[in-house]
Amino acid sequence: MDTTGELGWFRGEVVRSVLHPFDFARTLAREHYGIAGVLVAITAGITFSLGTDILVLASKGFAAYAFVAQLLTDAFVLGIRFAIAAAIVAWLASLVLRLLKRRGALDQVFTGLTFALAPLLIFPLPMLLLLVAPDLVGAKTVALVIAAWLTLLVARVLAGIVLNLRGILPPALAAVTLVIVLASGAFVLSDQVSRLRFVTYTIQPDLVPVLAAPPATGERFEQVGFDLTVPRGWKNVTSGNVGEAARFESQVATLVVARAQGLALSTPDGYADAVLDREQQGLQNEWHERDVVRANGLLIVDDRYGGTYEGRPIVVRQFTTVAGRQGLALVYRAVEPADPDAALAEAASIAATWHITGD
Repeated sequence: MDTTGELGWFRGEVVRSVLHPFDFARTLAREHYGIAGVLVAITAGITFSLGTDILVLASKGFAAYAFVAQLLTDAFVLGIRFAIAAAIVAWLASLVLRLLKRRGALDQVFTGLTFALAPLLIFPLPMLLLLVAPDLVGAKTVALVIAAWLTLLVARVLAGIVLNLRGILPPALAAVTLVIVLASGAFVLSDQVSRLRFVTYTIQPDLVPVLAAPPATGERFEQVGFDLTVPRGWKNVTSGNVGEAARFESQVATLVVARAQGLALSTPDGYADAVLDREQQGLQNEWHERDVVRANGLLIVDDRYGGTYEGRPIVVRQFTTVAGRQGLALVYRAVEPADPDAALAEAASIAATWHITGD
């Protein structure tokens, strides 16, 4: 078997799908690519994951070479997710085709979807600059280049999906399949989209609104790694419990500064979710709202949630931020508040005084 010839054919088809998408789409109905589509999907997932992870690490000041094993593991897992998602969508489309007694093979639909992902193979290229010069992550020009690069590739992938589906499916079914692709893509890539969103906010904090709350006045407390001001009438009742950096109480509420667990590749929403899962245990009739804000140079995930606990209404406002690998969360909890909006506003005024003084 001529392996070199096969590799050359594979490379040529990938290049053709990227540089000549109309020609590639026209020939899809007559070709069978077999396992080539699986390789493209897995490789595209790997390169997309590597590019995203490099951005996350650079935005937090970490050197990517210190996390090679984790980078490769995450990349392979995302590649498999890409291939499985494409296979499921292709199977659904082929099933509909059979029901309609229309032509169209599963492997052709699968190939159309996977080869449309081929532009993602070059996704990490601009991020390679951050490997040799991680300080560039804060440069506005670099941020704009990366944002433009990502936008261009995403648009190119979507265009490829549309062309390839139209090349092998009837117009109506192609439209339905496109909707399925977009929905499944949003599900499969929800974590990656969220991570890219927070990396963008880290690089360009001006995109994030300022926390709209007047700073609290009262007693200033300085703790290891942070300081904040609590209103008069609040008491410092720090207990040293595991996971608590500090605890304050008033007659109607408690405020805990919790240490959030996370990894080098975690973004602030991941830290926030870790605290959120713990705080919501036992809650019923839950509701939850989330915003991203900034205050005192901090990028903050602002969660507002509540419900009932043992029949008693509770409102919670949680502010989560990250410095390096360390995540901290201000968790303000009011039980049976007379005025829930006033309680949430008080939480915001305390958060407006919050400063991180060390990693």
